[in-house]
Amino acid sequence: MSIAFDVDNVLADTISTWCDKISKLINKAILKDQIKSHKIVGSVKMNPRYIYKILDDVWREWEQLPMTEEAIPTIMSDIKSLGYHISIVTSRPIRSRPFVIKWLSTNDIYHDELIFLGPYRSKSIIDNDYLVDDAPEHIIQFISTGRIGFIYSQPWNAGIDGGNIIRLNSIQEVLIHLSDLSDEL
Repeated sequence: MSIAFDVDNVLADTISTWCDKISKLINKAILKDQIKSHKIVGSVKMNPRYIYKILDDVWREWEQLPMTEEAIPTIMSDIKSLGYHISIVTSRPIRSRPFVIKWLSTNDIYHDELIFLGPYRSKSIIDNDYLVDDAPEHIIQFISTGRIGFIYSQPWNAGIDGGNIIRLNSIQEVLIHLSDLSDEL
């Protein structure tokens, strides 16, 4: 069995860091709850190129980028001990690769492989049984192939539920659901 985890806003708290950074730059508070799309575009009145430039800056300063939850390294090790193959899969541009690798390593986040799909390829093409992601479109495309998607709760995915989608309020909940799912098999 295999499980894939998205990086941005599932493992790394990218949006909160982006909001802090942009708020300082424009001298106006931009809060995570205002973000209605994981791509940010359309949530704030700002040129998309500028939005993506600041996201790149967030990753260039990877040392300051926090995890979404402190227990992630332990949880990933626990999932591995259950016998799962763990993929980290991201739609980040390839130019972010060295920063993502350093961030994962520094934070001791276990994984068997790291997959960079880039911004235009669907995560439904990966060969994993489960996907943990915050992006509604990735989860919907993934479950359309008959697999199970875990949607990590964020303001921009509040309306996504049902079918083969399991909502997570914490990464810790993955362990509970994986145990329940293996009991069903």
